[in-house]
Amino acid sequence: MNVAAIYLNFLHYQAALEQYDVALKLVPDCEEALIGSGSALFGMLEFEKAIERWQKVLELNPDRSEMCKRIGQLYESKLNNLGNAIEYYEMYIAKAHPPANDPIVAKLPMLKQMHEQGDLFLTPMDEETPEGAAPAEDGAAPAPAPAAQEPVSEPAAEPAAEPVAEPAAE
Repeated sequence: MNVAAIYLNFLHYQAALEQYDVALKLVPDCEEALIGSGSALFGMLEFEKAIERWQKVLELNPDRSEMCKRIGQLYESKLNNLGNAIEYYEMYIAKAHPPANDPIVAKLPMLKQMHEQGDLFLTPMDEETPEGAAPAEDGAAPAPAPAAQEPVSEPAAEPAAEPVAEPAAE
């Protein structure tokens, strides 16, 4: 696993993943190989697969609070899934008991509020069909008719100012 860690440190994610996978074939429940392979997958932008590896670590060792934090951060910043991020942040706080000034503790109320407000915007609204418009073939409401625009008129040219005569020199 030392070779895998070196590859990971030098951002050679595919090579690191291959090495971690060799270790996992020999010892399927090796937490460090699961963590490292999750990090390599994260570096390869395989976020869902990274989460799967890190969740396996939590199954093996539920006290690994840093895994809850990592998964929460990934859900928040990369997958834009505040519901899951909040869930994992709450697990992190319950396991780690971080101080009140911990960044996760500090931002959790704001994330909950954003999540609740976001749900308001994601609920379907009743769509009304404008008068005289037929529903679209797929059943969706037709797009509203464009508003009538008045022709834009050019502003009248202002008359040129007359030159001001300079006082005569005495």
